[in-house]
Amino acid sequence: MIEALDLTKYYGNRCVVDHVSFKVAPGEVLGFLGPNGAGKSTTMKMLTGFLHPSSGEARIDGVRVSSDAVGTREHLGYLPENGPLYEEMTVAEFIAFIARIRLTDRTPEDRQAACDRVMQTCHIDTVANQTIDTLSKGFRQRVGVAQAILHDPRYLILDEPTDGLDPNQKQEVRQLIRRMSGSKAIILSTHILEEVDAMCNRVIIIAAGKIIADETPEALRRRHPKHNGITLRLSSELDSQTVSAALRSRFPTAKVNCAENAIEVLPANHEPIGLEVLNFAHASQWRIDRFDRPDSRLDEVFRELTAANPVS
Repeated sequence: MIEALDLTKYYGNRCVVDHVSFKVAPGEVLGFLGPNGAGKSTTMKMLTGFLHPSSGEARIDGVRVSSDAVGTREHLGYLPENGPLYEEMTVAEFIAFIARIRLTDRTPEDRQAACDRVMQTCHIDTVANQTIDTLSKGFRQRVGVAQAILHDPRYLILDEPTDGLDPNQKQEVRQLIRRMSGSKAIILSTHILEEVDAMCNRVIIIAAGKIIADETPEALRRRHPKHNGITLRLSSELDSQTVSAALRSRFPTAKVNCAENAIEVLPANHEPIGLEVLNFAHASQWRIDRFDRPDSRLDEVFRELTAANPVS
């Protein structure tokens, strides 16, 4: 597995990563989230050996990255933020160059087969003969993903893998990551919260260099104050204050908010309450024009958590 053990990084007197620890095992896709400057990219660079921690250590399969950087990278695929590419090379030349570095124990024929496979997988075979400096940002990003997975690594660390891609291309990358997730441990950084729902089975949120959440997406969503709540839109003949009072009496632990013939009932413990409220409304013979479930969006939970831990 990939392990971060009390990783800490200082730049001068400024602590940008503050005693961060976590493990990621094969089969997990970890979304590593945080506002700009929170320490995400720095943590990823320490995990891959591109930066030395001020204290703590990173391990791949139990081996310290700092003691065997070359050996641990054999099992690791890495797409850095704004990944550097040799722009004067064609796409085919660049992928072949990476193959010669990564696949030193393979025959030339096997290396070529690996190149062909990964270019088809990442849909860059159509631009194989173009120089990288002529590519769009989306195609450049796909070339970056291709070099990261060329050697079929057990571990993938991807910093903003869908950055610059159009919606169709994003969907392709998501499908690719999902296909690989069964046998690999994957860490991906993203600013796009929908990526978490689409790809991740675990989320870490980092802010001001510290981990402030480490949960499943569903557990994180339950932190939303409106999770499992219900909103009733009352018919005009009903008195909303009377209905609110009845609801508060029937559900004393719930929070009941009333505004312009709309009543919001939010359970204190985030347990499902909607069906009970609707049954109570039916028994009370209230005419309900419509009912809605408030959207417990991950981006709102993210903003609430990170606002309490601003980047200095």
